[in-house]
Amino acid sequence: MRKKSVLTSLSAILFVFLLLLVSCGASYTDTFFPNDLVNQAMTSVDGITPDEFTKLSDSYVSVFMGIDTSAIASSVMHTVSSAQYDEFGVFKCSSEADAKELLVIINRYLETSKQENVPIAQSYAPNEVPKLENAQAKQFGCYVTYAVLADAQSQAWFAAVRELLTK
Repeated sequence: MRKKSVLTSLSAILFVFLLLLVSCGASYTDTFFPNDLVNQAMTSVDGITPDEFTKLSDSYVSVFMGIDTSAIASSVMHTVSSAQYDEFGVFKCSSEADAKELLVIINRYLETSKQENVPIAQSYAPNEVPKLENAQAKQFGCYVTYAVLADAQSQAWFAAVRELLTK
């Protein structure tokens, strides 16, 4: 009888451990090139038409965002309209630890952009202010993505990227 009790206890402990392991978070693929990920995610977001956006150069990413592009693959898109602040991008890092560090850098970029651009936008494009104020960056495994979009578009962007990267 004691063996059965021990076996039952061990089974329960193993079951709880497996539940905790599974609930620790999603597992993300690392097989996407950022350009492919951006192109596929764009098709999932209403109001984002690929021909309305242009890919920003690595020099923009390096100079204005403060990111060393030699260590990462990136794809950053920006609206071609000068009256909008729409921008989004994906970065692929060599490890999740590197992605965590990059997330800090991108959040700093978004905060600086907000501080510099909100006063300007308030005077000539007040409908763009919420985009700047609510800009976000998120990490999915070794990928970091960010969005400066309207709330619904931003939510759709992150959902599309998460879905594409989830194994």
